[in-house]
Amino acid sequence: LKYVTEAVPLLKIDFNDGFDISDKLDPKTEQFDYTIDIKVTEDCEVTNLIGFFNLFLTDDVMVTTDPRSQDRIEAWHQAIFYDFLPGKYTKGEVLQKSFSSYGGVLELIEPDLVKSRFGYRISRAMLTFLNDQQYTKGITNSVPIISLYVGQIVDISDTEIVDLCTFPIFGLKMLKRGAKLLTCNPSNSDDQTFIEIILKMNNIPLDKVKILLGDRWTNTDFKDNMYHVIFNNIFDLNSDIDVQKRRLALYLQHAHLVDDGLLLPHKMTIMGQLVNCKRLDVQNRVYDENVGYKIAAHVNRYQVSQVSNLNLTLLDYEALSDTIVISPDCYRVKSDVMKAPVTND
Repeated sequence: LKYVTEAVPLLKIDFNDGFDISDKLDPKTEQFDYTIDIKVTEDCEVTNLIGFFNLFLTDDVMVTTDPRSQDRIEAWHQAIFYDFLPGKYTKGEVLQKSFSSYGGVLELIEPDLVKSRFGYRISRAMLTFLNDQQYTKGITNSVPIISLYVGQIVDISDTEIVDLCTFPIFGLKMLKRGAKLLTCNPSNSDDQTFIEIILKMNNIPLDKVKILLGDRWTNTDFKDNMYHVIFNNIFDLNSDIDVQKRRLALYLQHAHLVDDGLLLPHKMTIMGQLVNCKRLDVQNRVYDENVGYKIAAHVNRYQVSQVSNLNLTLLDYEALSDTIVISPDCYRVKSDVMKAPVTND
């Protein structure tokens, strides 16, 4: 991560002025629009826009979430504006960016994005899925051997497939190999539009794809169809098990999978490890020495047991144990007591 522009102020709220607070943070008030000029400090490509705040506790005491500061507070995260359009700029060039604020929620306004010829936005879950090179590579590499297996039980032109992944990579590749029908489950209408565009770009007839949108389906939508391969992804963006998709996968396996058909992945194992991580402690626990009086014993009993949207590889941490198996089968998770031998003091 490299910071290539100056930091400029966007919005100021006077917490000593009740009217100012109400005007800018009350969702019932009118929308505010802001425009800022940001000067580029070097020749570069700008790919993201990050926002942070300075909080003045008194005239002389300020805390900040500025990601460039070694003394930044850790109670709040920075804001990342996903609608930012990347571009290449030269040193001294000025970027003009516009924002709107409604009820204290800031939104970046990108005219070029609004005018784009697509007019839709895929979900963050789909974008993350498609950018996961190892996962998509693994799915792609599995296609030939699965095609070979399926070809032994049915002609490829009669093969029917269900692909419940965020983007049906496996199903589309099987259609390109001549499969008869693909059933997929995009989470929203924008994701559906994106999938339909990809189908057209790859000359795949839309009538070869049945779309079950979001959770707007029932068991009757599958009628008497029998499938030869069910490829699913039961984890959501936070790495939680998506109970809806797991239930759907198990239902399809028992009611709509042909004899010798495949439920893929065949097995998913949840792994775990004991670690020491300052960042996780800051988010989950309170320390008496930090606040100056005894509070930890009362507050920490309610500490968060799970953190969402976490990539441990991006955090500094110390492993305290080897990895252990928490659940050998994600399709049938149950409560259990796990033993994790400590390997580090």
